[in-house]
Amino acid sequence: MAQLAELTRRFFHPACADEMVDTILPSFNGLDLNSVLATQYYLNTFLPLSHPTWLPMLMRIWSAINSYMFDERHFALLAQLAELHLDPTISDPRRIGEIPDDARLDENGLPEDGPRLRWGTGDAQDPSSSVRGDITPRQKVRRQTLGINGIEGLGLANGAYGHPGKSQPSKPWTGIFKDIGIFTQEEWDLIMCKCLASMEIPLADAGSFMTGPVVDEQASFEFSRLPKSHWRIYSLAKLIVYSMAPDGKQLPHSGTATPFEIPVSSGGGYFNIPLPKAEKSYLAGCKALDSLAKLIVSLESFFHPSNGSYTTDLSAFLKYIVFEFSKRWHHETLPDCKVPMNRRLTSEIRRELVRCLRTPCFLAMFSSDSDTVSNIQSALKSMTIMEADLIVPAILERAIPSLEALVETQRTLAVIKALGAVALGIVSRDVYYSGAKHLVQVLELLLPGIDANDPLKTVCTTAFLVEVSQHIKFSDLTEVELAAVSSDTKDASWSPVISKADLVPTVRFEGLPSLSEEADSRLSNEEEDRLLRDSTAGFANWVTGFIRRVIVLLENLPDETAPGSSNGGGTENTVVSAAMEACSQICSHLSEPLFDLVLDLVWNFATTTVRANAVRAVHQLVECVARANSAKTLKRFLPYAIQNIRSELDHGASSVRTTTYSHIEPSDATLHWTFRSGHHRYWGRLYAAEDVEIQWHIPSPEEVVFVLELLNRHVEPTLSTLESLVGEMATRNETWENDFCRHLSFVRNAFAALPTIRQEFMSESEILESCASSDVLNELPEFIASVKPVKSGFVFDDPSDPRYALVSGLRDRFGRFLHSASEKLVNEGDENTVDAILMLIRSCRTYFLDYGDSRYSHQSQESDYLSELGVTRRYANQKVWPRAIFVRRAQSAQSLLEALTSAYDGIRKRSLPQLYPHLEKGSDDDRMKGALYALNLSNFCKFAMGEPTLVYDITKYTFGCQWNEKPSIQNCVSSIADQCVSGFVEPSFVVYQVQYPPTEKNLARLRDLLPSNMADNTLVKRCAVNRTKRQAMQESAMVDVRDLLLRIAEDPRTHWKYSITAIRLLRTLIRRDSPLHTSHVEYLLSQTHADHPSMRYYAQRAVMKASRYIKLRTSTDSPEDIAFYRNHNPLRRTFLTPQPSHEYTAEYLESFGGPLDLAVAREEPVLQDKLWSGWLVWKYQSRFLLADSTKSIFQPWDPAATPAIEAMKGLARSTSFWDKLSTHFSEENYHETTVMDNVATVKSLVQLMEEEIFPVLRPVIDKLISDKDQNKQRGAAELLAGLLGGSKNWPTDAQDRLWAWFTPKLDQILGANVKTDTLTIWSSFLEYILSNRDPRRVQPLVDWLVKKGLSVDFNSESSFEPIKMTFFIRTMIESVGWRFAPWAPAFLKVYWSQIGCEHDEVTSYIAEALVSFCKISWRPTPSQPLAEVFVRECASRPSDDDIMGLEHGYHLEALLNLVAEFPEMRENRFPGALAPRSPYDRKLMTRLQEVNASSMFQYIIPMLPELFKAAELQDHDALARRSQTLLTALCGVTPPLSKLPDLLDVIFVTIRKSPSWRIRSNTLPMLQILYFRQAPIISEEMVIRIQDVLSECLSDEVVEDRFVREASRITLPSRNTPKYASELRRLHAAVLGVTALIDAFPYSVPSWLPELIGDVLSRHTYDPIPISTTVRKCATKFKETHQDTWHEDSLKFDEEQMSALATLLAGSSYYA
Repeated sequence: MAQLAELTRRFFHPACADEMVDTILPSFNGLDLNSVLATQYYLNTFLPLSHPTWLPMLMRIWSAINSYMFDERHFALLAQLAELHLDPTISDPRRIGEIPDDARLDENGLPEDGPRLRWGTGDAQDPSSSVRGDITPRQKVRRQTLGINGIEGLGLANGAYGHPGKSQPSKPWTGIFKDIGIFTQEEWDLIMCKCLASMEIPLADAGSFMTGPVVDEQASFEFSRLPKSHWRIYSLAKLIVYSMAPDGKQLPHSGTATPFEIPVSSGGGYFNIPLPKAEKSYLAGCKALDSLAKLIVSLESFFHPSNGSYTTDLSAFLKYIVFEFSKRWHHETLPDCKVPMNRRLTSEIRRELVRCLRTPCFLAMFSSDSDTVSNIQSALKSMTIMEADLIVPAILERAIPSLEALVETQRTLAVIKALGAVALGIVSRDVYYSGAKHLVQVLELLLPGIDANDPLKTVCTTAFLVEVSQHIKFSDLTEVELAAVSSDTKDASWSPVISKADLVPTVRFEGLPSLSEEADSRLSNEEEDRLLRDSTAGFANWVTGFIRRVIVLLENLPDETAPGSSNGGGTENTVVSAAMEACSQICSHLSEPLFDLVLDLVWNFATTTVRANAVRAVHQLVECVARANSAKTLKRFLPYAIQNIRSELDHGASSVRTTTYSHIEPSDATLHWTFRSGHHRYWGRLYAAEDVEIQWHIPSPEEVVFVLELLNRHVEPTLSTLESLVGEMATRNETWENDFCRHLSFVRNAFAALPTIRQEFMSESEILESCASSDVLNELPEFIASVKPVKSGFVFDDPSDPRYALVSGLRDRFGRFLHSASEKLVNEGDENTVDAILMLIRSCRTYFLDYGDSRYSHQSQESDYLSELGVTRRYANQKVWPRAIFVRRAQSAQSLLEALTSAYDGIRKRSLPQLYPHLEKGSDDDRMKGALYALNLSNFCKFAMGEPTLVYDITKYTFGCQWNEKPSIQNCVSSIADQCVSGFVEPSFVVYQVQYPPTEKNLARLRDLLPSNMADNTLVKRCAVNRTKRQAMQESAMVDVRDLLLRIAEDPRTHWKYSITAIRLLRTLIRRDSPLHTSHVEYLLSQTHADHPSMRYYAQRAVMKASRYIKLRTSTDSPEDIAFYRNHNPLRRTFLTPQPSHEYTAEYLESFGGPLDLAVAREEPVLQDKLWSGWLVWKYQSRFLLADSTKSIFQPWDPAATPAIEAMKGLARSTSFWDKLSTHFSEENYHETTVMDNVATVKSLVQLMEEEIFPVLRPVIDKLISDKDQNKQRGAAELLAGLLGGSKNWPTDAQDRLWAWFTPKLDQILGANVKTDTLTIWSSFLEYILSNRDPRRVQPLVDWLVKKGLSVDFNSESSFEPIKMTFFIRTMIESVGWRFAPWAPAFLKVYWSQIGCEHDEVTSYIAEALVSFCKISWRPTPSQPLAEVFVRECASRPSDDDIMGLEHGYHLEALLNLVAEFPEMRENRFPGALAPRSPYDRKLMTRLQEVNASSMFQYIIPMLPELFKAAELQDHDALARRSQTLLTALCGVTPPLSKLPDLLDVIFVTIRKSPSWRIRSNTLPMLQILYFRQAPIISEEMVIRIQDVLSECLSDEVVEDRFVREASRITLPSRNTPKYASELRRLHAAVLGVTALIDAFPYSVPSWLPELIGDVLSRHTYDPIPISTTVRKCATKFKETHQDTWHEDSLKFDEEQMSALATLLAGSSYYA
């Protein structure tokens, strides 16, 4: 249903958005995560995306919600919007009037003439009407009703959208673009902050990123059943890419590996950055790219291979970034692209994006995680297409040394995979013209990769060879006349553009400034071609070496003839397949001379060597050359093969009979063994579909005659031999089996090779006749579809052709033989028929399925096609491909006929009656097991259970299997039973009674449009009659099934497993459209106290279902209501909230604090059980009247259900029934809370019987209450919960009598009886009674809880009493929610006075309650609590305006007073072991709670100084840990923007002024974590302040100057002098500063860094510890992070600096 809902969005008119928000948003309750997620899902699912006036509202709500589940779905929505609104015409307000709004119907189902509800937009159907002044009468009435006065709405023709009719008549619509894409700067900062949090980077902060997942634990499991949104990583990437545009001033082009280098002032200070100028500059002039680059810089070090599993998500982020960028780039090259020119991607954006992402890609490509490597390969491939000159040279510079050295397997594999990723940049001239000259060198280095001892390396190497070879031709170009080639290359008109249909853009950057990575001037095309031609001279040597390596690989395969061997196993098979695929591709692309060379190599090996371990592999090798040039290969091999075959046969080869083909006789090994110029300019060429013409092979008349001759001379006689082998006179022995298998294999392969030799036809009479045996049961033949023959290149397609008759007759004869052989062999059970039956099954598969194409051939072609598609794909929605792709696709398209004809209708219907007899008692075990295996197939079992008329038989025979006690058979039966239950759905025919006028009207319109010859009223009438007949048959079948199941279930001989299945099926048979039978309900109710727990579970569920359906049919007699399960409570009243305001909200909440006026409550709807609206905005309310004092609301129940109800009452009136039920309720089990199924069962019976049940149930409850045993108390709680819950709508006099009995027992039930082991039981009881119920319905219980909760002695000698009451009050708060507000002030006063309570566990509950009070007081602050007002003000108020009420400051003054007392309390702390009992410790501990919401910052920030101090306490570990945990969590929650400066100010003051060095030292990491987590929302001014604080920590205002100056001028005195220690500390501080600057750029080398290392750091290599230790640690880290880019980075060091580095740096490996 949820998936269907998501598909309906497209059918809603854009003008529906206001109504949707007005309907859905009021259900939002920020205190209930389930409400938050549900509201979000409804809004995201239904809101039209074309005119998102509601987007600012969602962004405001998002800023207040800390939930990963919310984030993930919201990211998906934002990404969808960002992509959609690149086209400004989507949001054009004119479209609102142009799109027909035909979905609006009145109460009669007819189109409504009145205007749609719109917010302040005038007439929704007339865009030219007044926007603000001329509201429609309908809107006027609504505004008066809701009390909206003077509100100018944010409608679709208003606000950011302007008005198309009047306000801007001539100005073209330019879209809804804002600061960055469709977002404001503040919204974008929030997006990037959430983006960074979603990366889940685990810093050394013990989980600051886990606050969102912790909150999500509160969500109901139901949300896991909703369709998953797009993965957040993909959504983030898509959102960023589709927000890119040239929307800012452009920064100068970067020259570093990572495109960021903070500018250095003229004085050389690194952090001496001037304040922002009036106009800010951005990377490539793109704000979104600038944000992405900053994000990548902050995450760069986490791409290192040594990091954890989170690198997989980061690498996926890179992959999706470049994938979506490439997709958008190529889309914007299309002529019909509607993205405005000023919003399109530019070449500068593309180039800077590649620079930004390549460094982390180069790091992560060495990861040992396969998923990470796969993601990086995909990213590198896309970036190669985008900017090959930035990727390919860097990869080659890393790959060539690694392949030459071969020092590490991991690194070798990594570079081979990387080469595969950039293969297009090496072979495709239009991708990277300079890459091809390196191909031969790379190929030569990869030859050792074909290694029998390293399968993984071999597979990676061959994959690269396959990728490369399909784009080139292996030919020695040095033999071509150089003059001709030169003239070709000098032709200025020549271009590597593939065709006019090729849309791959080629952009040149000649105008760009010279960059460091592009220092070498690019060679001309002529020079590149000359170098490439020269390199191709090495193709001959390479091809020779490759074939020889493959031969060596084949020679080292395991022996196929060894016992138990199967060609070495899966690994060897994979290696051989990979090698053969590479051989096939290479052989297909060889020039004539090179092919002759390869053919000679293969010929020499095949004719001079016989190896039993490589028979199949050599066959494949010969097949590779045969595919490339069949004529030459046949000419060379066929005479030799014929001669050798004859010779081997003459000498006894193949003389040993065998029916297996998986092992080869050693004596048969020999027998089996025998069996243009200038092209380099077009390497990597792609083709459009219309440019590729595939030459299909059409059999010639001679070939057809040859095939017919083979059929006549060989197949027909062999078939005759087979017929004789299955005759009556044939003797069954090993010889017979061998003959049977050999001859049948011959015939089978003959027909398998001819799937397209003739086309099958069915006459109309045959089609009509086949309908009688169709799997579509009880349907008219006219409604059973048939497939007409499809032209698919069949040789014979004319039934009158004699040759057609010949082939058809032979094939029919083959089919008759298979049927005859099956009948003959079915009774043969000896060992001589096993192989024969297997061969017979394969032959049947060929006969039935090999039509049009072989099933296995199709699967292989499809697999190859999809594989090659993935390998050759360059970008999304690609239209041009290598020619091989189109060939594969055409071959795969032939599978259409096979797909249409592979499923035979009627097989299931015909097979089921043949299977059932083998399940009867006395059947052979093997036959029975075979029948069960067949039934266990979903096609059979679910088909039988899904058709009501077939359910009886499968149920009967399946349940009849319990006679056979074999475990294997019973396991099969259990599996079938599970499928039966899952495939059996509740029968319901009520839909046939539903009359829906719009459908009837549309059918009439359709009928009028149909031609007269198509309007067959007779057929319609026949269909209606047949439907009635079919329904009657199905109704009768369901009655039979019910009676059968009851007989089985009630039979004492039935095994308990079968009884459980029976009761599950009986539960399904409880129908909403038909009352229960008496015997049905009696059995179910009797099993609610069965001995087996599973029986009780399903019986209770069945009783609940039966009760619900009785209430449903009683409350309505409308078929439509019954079909859609719409229950109508006669006491419910739904209405619009009158005069909604904040004052109304306050009055509404206050009303729950007092008792009901019963007289008023019976006349006016004042009771409200479930919250429909009000927390955020008001809309509809659903309230209830109080029941009459004596008259039952529901009785009499549905008359049709009277027999079933009387049966239920008859059992429920019995005391023995409740005794048995309570015995099971109170038996010992693992439950520590009430069991909801037990409660719901009792509630269902109480609702049906009302007060009549009370006298029977009361003594049972009294007995359980008096017993203080834990299990008895749980049973009492379950019975009481069901009784009180079911009495909600009793007559009020009856309710009064019930509460008069229950109220005096509260002191015993919730007082004396409650112990430690029953506390959670009675808490769950309270949760059930109070949840989703007006507190005034249970006023005595609420009064008792409030009275006891306020009067409890928190400092009593025993802590259990205050623990119990605070626990109960917490349960009440969680259950009642924000309606607890009337009692919150009184409890807050009491709890606040007890924050220093002596009992630790009590203080924890008090702390939770205080947080709950703050949450309950949270209220958003729109001027009026209306959806229209809230949406408008979210868009119009300033970004720092607290419309979400995150700074409500509830009870903040008392907290500030407490904080002011903390210093004095801290000074007076108890010493030593008594410290934890100090008032300071107890009160502070009470105030420490997890920060999982943005609204909590107002309470945490004032306490931060004390938290810093408490985190360093040495005499109270619990308080220190709690403080540190809170500080950590604080960094992971996005604070309100207005609170961020306050938060940083507290941190700055602590760092600057705290007298404790430990506090200062530990506060700095918190600042680091906070900056990392919240960097996107920290302003540049705050960044400057952070830098100032860090500078002050080192006592100077310019960091780099101080580091260098201090390190240079300080000379360590002698160790004996008094100043030695202080000078050592000063020098160490300077060195630490230098190393910090170096570590800040782990994967790049800014211009000032070489001097810092060579002239400053190296001089302190041998200084005393700890200076020397710091220097060596920095050097080691520099070595690890720069080795892969050292070929680039080393160019920035002069000779002296390189010499200094020699003493610091060594090695070049991550894994050393």
